[in-house]
Amino acid sequence: MAQALGRERANVPRVVWCAKQGSGFSRAGRETRSLKLLDLLRQKSDANTLLIRSSLSELTSATSHDSSDRTHQPQTFSGMAAASGIGYDWAEDPHVHYWAKIEAERNRSMWNLRTALKVRLTHEGHQLDVVQMGTDGAAKLLLKAAREKLKTEHAIAVEAAENLRPAEAKALEQLDGLDESQRLALKKWQLADFYCLPVDAVDADLVLWDNDGRRRGQLLNLEGFMHPDTATGADVRSLENQTQWQKGYTPWDLSNAALKSELRHQLNLDAYLQTGQQWSSESLAEFKTQALQWAAPIKAALNFSVREDMPAAQILNQLLEQMGVECIGKQQRKDGERIRTYQIDPLTQQLNVEILERRKARRKRLREGVTPPSSICIESGGCDRQKAPEIEVSAAAGSAAVDVADFSEPDEQQAELPLNIRPDYYNSSAWGWSA
Repeated sequence: MAQALGRERANVPRVVWCAKQGSGFSRAGRETRSLKLLDLLRQKSDANTLLIRSSLSELTSATSHDSSDRTHQPQTFSGMAAASGIGYDWAEDPHVHYWAKIEAERNRSMWNLRTALKVRLTHEGHQLDVVQMGTDGAAKLLLKAAREKLKTEHAIAVEAAENLRPAEAKALEQLDGLDESQRLALKKWQLADFYCLPVDAVDADLVLWDNDGRRRGQLLNLEGFMHPDTATGADVRSLENQTQWQKGYTPWDLSNAALKSELRHQLNLDAYLQTGQQWSSESLAEFKTQALQWAAPIKAALNFSVREDMPAAQILNQLLEQMGVECIGKQQRKDGERIRTYQIDPLTQQLNVEILERRKARRKRLREGVTPPSSICIESGGCDRQKAPEIEVSAAAGSAAVDVADFSEPDEQQAELPLNIRPDYYNSSAWGWSA
């Protein structure tokens, strides 16, 4: 922020609006101490690697040059890196410690963004006049209307952009400093590619529904939940890219998609994805108890805080919203009392399923080496990326059930869970969160 203000060298007054607290926290967590942030990253990386270890064994065997001394199967991120012949030391690697320090400083600034900005500007020699302003309802409505108008104009511009071929889009993705027409055309192709549509089928309504990529992120969460092999494949491909890079591993860049998928399955969220299934806070007492028990892992993996004072329906609805599953509520009478019940929106869920089915069909065509239909690949370029088919490596059906014979006597109900996924494994006080 200070750099942006300093780009104008002229000595002119500047008016700055700054929120009291920022939102750009580290992806790994909101801890302000580097050692705890590092420990959180290590725990999540180890847990995620336990879930995809069967696929990692194929990755490490493919990248190792001498398999005679690598007969063991890696069960942690460190073990995977060591088996790859590169080695990863959480205690001594300076890169991960530098990352933890930078991210901890970033979190401290986000918690006190306005104060941090004032201190920084004062340190640079600027003269500050702090103005306290009240809330202007009329101005807020005008700003909201202006934002909506800009979004609509942008969506119309994307719809009217040039229809790119896959090769042209790939070339633009490798360039820096694209002009406005190129950015719009590339965004249009990316939307068509993700939703498996012809490029000329991308209209303003789809652009608005996508909401600057937020909908795509939610659909990826839903896809990883409904098709766990895609979550495993995403993590394996990420590790494979880092292996091919041959510059060391950066665990903070991993999405931990398999960990998120497994945690959502442990919460039995699939039971609420059935059309017509209804629930209320009163009927979710057992679910809330389980969610509170898993509060620390949910906060770490899903970035969602579960609190004791939250209604059970709110907890479930927000967890479903992370996957793009919208809920609708209505008032009902039961035993003379008004109860609010919820169910998933059938129209939105049908649209989500149709998109995921198109993406599943494309993955199947790529595995089988079949060229997609010409109506959506050669001329319009929606689905066909024109690259070699990728063979998705999925974990075996029992890969999530880690052998816990080497661990200290787990209780019978949790014996089938990976050690790092169990709610009692995480030390929530060490993370600074309440369980």
